[in-house]
Amino acid sequence: MSRIVAHAISWIFNPGTLVLGLLILGVAVSPISMLAKIWWYVGYLVATGLGGVILLFSWAHGLVIDADLTTPINLRDRTRVLLFFLAILALMLFASFQANQVQPLHTILITLLVIGAVVAAITLVWKISLHMLGVGTLTAALLLVFGPSWWSVSLLVPLVAWARLRLHRHTPYQLVGGFALGVGITSLIFWWSGIV
Repeated sequence: MSRIVAHAISWIFNPGTLVLGLLILGVAVSPISMLAKIWWYVGYLVATGLGGVILLFSWAHGLVIDADLTTPINLRDRTRVLLFFLAILALMLFASFQANQVQPLHTILITLLVIGAVVAAITLVWKISLHMLGVGTLTAALLLVFGPSWWSVSLLVPLVAWARLRLHRHTPYQLVGGFALGVGITSLIFWWSGIV
């Protein structure tokens, strides 16, 4: 039963869902017109669909990107998939600059792009937890934008960490590394951009 719960937690709080939540937050709190917000949300739906196609294509071609610790994984395959997602984020960032959108949307897109590039490089040599990276990034962003009143989002940290450990997807070091990287880069870029 606990494995079923762990699978459900991992599926609900997967990196894609967490990133999409962060992007929706960026649009929601940006002082832009309702029409611009609608266009961004439509763009996110298209990007999410494209991301799903990339994952299905990867799985259909035998790329293993989320295996347990006993299954051999080709880290280069995982990096290739990450690079596709980086390309989608880069297009979104380009679109945000072309549309002259305002903060915090730019900062969130820049944060996700920097994190993605760092993780793609790390993943060439070490499997880091993308789930914990997403939780760390989302937690840091929410606390930095809305303040300590959003402390309850930090309850996701032990929940997702437990699920990933229960499924034997990561070591504790991989979990801590992902979380620390997400919090660290998010905090640094938000501070640099003046949001904090």
